[in-house]
Amino acid sequence: MPVAVSEQNDSREFNFQGRGESDRLTMLARFADGQVFDVTESSYLEYSSSDIRVAKVDQYGLITAMGIGEATVRATYRKGAESRSMEFSVQLDSLDLTATPDSLDFGSQTVGAPSGPKQIVVTNTSYEPMRVTTVRATEDFAATDNCISSSPLPAGGTCVVSVTFAPRAAGVKRGMLLIESDRTVMPDPTPLKGTGIRR
Repeated sequence: MPVAVSEQNDSREFNFQGRGESDRLTMLARFADGQVFDVTESSYLEYSSSDIRVAKVDQYGLITAMGIGEATVRATYRKGAESRSMEFSVQLDSLDLTATPDSLDFGSQTVGAPSGPKQIVVTNTSYEPMRVTTVRATEDFAATDNCISSSPLPAGGTCVVSVTFAPRAAGVKRGMLLIESDRTVMPDPTPLKGTGIRR
């Protein structure tokens, strides 16, 4: 049984800038005879996350950011009835791109007639320029934007997406506004909702 378990660089915090980013723990164990071994992938070492919506960790100590918030990853070296544990703080403050507002509801709209536009402001919340490559709306919604023509957006830069709703049939309709960039990390789809009615 080790007398101590520690992370290689002794860091207890992981601050991610975007969903999908990952970093790996390197766990070292110092045993009673003074020897130090890398036990990162040891069968005696278990990893867990306090909130898998924020961060997940696999059996090899790879931590992946899943969503905005804070979580704690615990590494436990367990052998028989004895155990040693370390905890690590994981935080994701914001996504690279954020959309405001984070959803749109068009209310009731006559079937076959387009609604007036509603706007969403997209902000580059990362620390370097980013190129928006695709903006599209699904189902009975349509989007026009100046994001692609304004790219690359500088850090802190904004662009505007205008969304319209033209229901093809009566009833509640749900769609998504999808934005893609030259990053591997994408923002959450923005929910869109409206109700088609016949007059």
